[in-house]
Amino acid sequence: MISDLALVTAIAVVFYAVLPAAGLAVQTEIRRRLSEALSSGTELQCTGAGVSFILARETGGGDERRLSPARTSFMRRTEDGRLERLPANRMGLLLPGTALRAAPHPFLPRLTLCAIGYPAKGSSQAVPDRAMSAAEDPLRYMWAAVGVFLEFTLFVSWLGNTDSPLPAVAALVGIFGKALPWCPPGLFLTLRAHYLASRPGSGDKKKDRRRRAVGHLLVAGGVLLNLAAVFLGISRTGWFGF
Repeated sequence: MISDLALVTAIAVVFYAVLPAAGLAVQTEIRRRLSEALSSGTELQCTGAGVSFILARETGGGDERRLSPARTSFMRRTEDGRLERLPANRMGLLLPGTALRAAPHPFLPRLTLCAIGYPAKGSSQAVPDRAMSAAEDPLRYMWAAVGVFLEFTLFVSWLGNTDSPLPAVAALVGIFGKALPWCPPGLFLTLRAHYLASRPGSGDKKKDRRRRAVGHLLVAGGVLLNLAAVFLGISRTGWFGF
């Protein structure tokens, strides 16, 4: 039974916490490398665009360059510093005079990296990169879906084991694990943690790290409190003998 409980716990930790955190770290590093490449790239000005080509000239003069959408990775920098990928079929709508920034792609040498929305070098309008949040990770849904599927498979396979029902209950809890922080009574700790996270930074890195650590502890405490409430509620129904 202990090994079964350990398996349920491991799946929840890996797919609900470890893999999302690792994926976010990887995407943050990729975005940092792309931003560094663009920051030192060449400033261009669009002179014409079509379905299969984009013409651009270096700012201040120079030869005209022809960018092929098939060999170019297009991005857009938003006002708050985020990098967003743009589909190549939309770039044919570029207006002449649009400012561009081009650089060799840091990961795909055969591609050119091209972005719109970058201010001119030395401009006071430059916006620093904003830290990527977990909500912007497109893979977080996939990790959660795989984790829920595995937990559900274990729950179904253990459901008929009346001699040791605790692993089946643990797997059932694991299925709804993503909702645990948002259920009462631990909900109040989660809301407090999000309130701390929403406050602006103080400028003191050590103090901000302590505040983030307190937020994580509050969420963890809320989850543990909800787990205790769930197991207590199930045990009092008499459905399982533990």
